[in-house]
Amino acid sequence: MERYYLLIVTNSLHSFMNANSEIAYRVAHYLNDHYNCRIMVLGYDYSGNSKPIKLQDDFTVVPIDSIGKLSAIQQRYTNRFFRLLSIFAHPDCWRYFLIQKFCSCEYRLSVEYARMIRKLLRANQIDCIIGFSYPVEIPKALSYVDTNVPYIVYKLDPWSSHYTLKNRDDEKQDEHLAEEKAAAIITTRLIRKDYPPDTDPSILKKIHVLEFPNIVEIQPGTDAGTFLKGEKIHCVFAGSLYPDIRNPVFTIRLFERLKDDSIVFHLFSMQDYDKFLPCKPPENVLFHGAVDSDTARSVMCAADILVNIGNTIPNQMPSKILTYISLGLPILNVVKISDCPTLSYLQKYPLALNIEETQEPSEEAVEQTRSFILKNRGKRIPFETIKRLYSSCTLEYVGSQVYNIVCSAVEEAGKE
Repeated sequence: MERYYLLIVTNSLHSFMNANSEIAYRVAHYLNDHYNCRIMVLGYDYSGNSKPIKLQDDFTVVPIDSIGKLSAIQQRYTNRFFRLLSIFAHPDCWRYFLIQKFCSCEYRLSVEYARMIRKLLRANQIDCIIGFSYPVEIPKALSYVDTNVPYIVYKLDPWSSHYTLKNRDDEKQDEHLAEEKAAAIITTRLIRKDYPPDTDPSILKKIHVLEFPNIVEIQPGTDAGTFLKGEKIHCVFAGSLYPDIRNPVFTIRLFERLKDDSIVFHLFSMQDYDKFLPCKPPENVLFHGAVDSDTARSVMCAADILVNIGNTIPNQMPSKILTYISLGLPILNVVKISDCPTLSYLQKYPLALNIEETQEPSEEAVEQTRSFILKNRGKRIPFETIKRLYSSCTLEYVGSQVYNIVCSAVEEAGKE
């Protein structure tokens, strides 16, 4: 078994990881623990930390200093003079500040990633790079770097077929260039189906289809009692909300109809309720704002019912649904489109109810939801059963496949 030195590139680091960076960390830890790989994770930390952090032997996290410092300064100083003075005192911040002023968002992030990747390659004998996307700035940056070190594009979200980037020729060109230079591409079944028929066969040959490695045994972290108080039935949603693709208004109206059943709906999300509701939410619907990853795990573990609010994008499967499945708790799944990708995963899950979103919750939907919650609260599926049902989504399976792909990429690079 070869021991490789891997550079893992993602976006959010540390406590406030998003769904994609959690997967990046998960794969990184698995390769370190089970294949003895040396790991360096590159990303950015908006708290302003710019020093490398050693998590354990042979596992180091490196924040992109310019992004974190500039963000921290902008948050700290409201006075424009003191803000500029502080930025000017840090050369990396000043340079990045100027790039922000005069370049597009996509370009400035790609440039910062590329700068740090080059710096780390000069200082370390890296065998292979794995760039996680979204954001697309990571594979863009990898295509800018002139190196013999092979890189793998780990595509967790669509790129040029992403709903925000569709019909943009520049994104199609950037995607083609990044994938043409890549040693391998890892992506999901839904994204693989999105590749057009005229895709270069040399790119299609590089694609490896893997599930999200989110079937893992989750241990609760901090005490969730701060949020889930009293002898109520606590239903929890934890994740991102959007006014367009994942709007919670229908789900809120659904739970409003259940307020007389001691059912409380908790939303843990960085978005505030006033983005979605013209007035205060119902008394049994609580917006808690963003919480750190440890707290999010704890409230999900302590919930009576987990709530998934589907999105309107058929080629994006929310990885959160597999996290919910891992916990073995009852899942209420609010479905916005008929071909929602969550449906195929929940078909074999014994404790799930799919509710179709409509203009207003129907009496039938309200009664189905009430019955499901009251009947299934307190039930839990053993994790061993979950692992058996979703074996291809386990970290053990996905991690071993990623290691094999790394081996092939490094071996092929050595022949050139």
